[in-house]
Amino acid sequence: MIDKNQNKVYKPSLPQHIHALRLRTQLAWVEWMEAKAARLSRKGQYLALSFFVAVSAGFCILMLFGGLGNLMGITAKPDAVRSVAAPRISSPKVASDDSVLEERLAAFQHYWDSLSRTASGRKTRDSLLQARPGLLDSIRRAEQLIATQKHDSDEKQ
Repeated sequence: MIDKNQNKVYKPSLPQHIHALRLRTQLAWVEWMEAKAARLSRKGQYLALSFFVAVSAGFCILMLFGGLGNLMGITAKPDAVRSVAAPRISSPKVASDDSVLEERLAAFQHYWDSLSRTASGRKTRDSLLQARPGLLDSIRRAEQLIATQKHDSDEKQ
């Protein structure tokens, strides 16, 4: 192509080629549809239009009142929480007993308490509980194990 203003050869970019191809395809589709519609009588055109409107309206109503999931047994619920950033813990590399686990549990308890302070935090907390129903039980169990180990080590001394 030659640019009219500068008389230089102008090469269209890839997006411009894709846009031109899309326009040519649309034009071909329109011409094909016009040829098909021209063969129909006025009554046939009205019949085709009313069929299209009825199918479209039926599909919209189906989507509004329950969707295809109930019809076909498909559940299309997205996960509430994909991932939650864990609190960063600065702990020593080598720790005696379960001090690292205790620090992590304390940091988690602090994080869990901070989720209750805001509405978005409560939503995150609720979705975590829904996605991981045994989470709090596991935390309590870990705390009980640490308490038991501390109690046993105190008895030995």
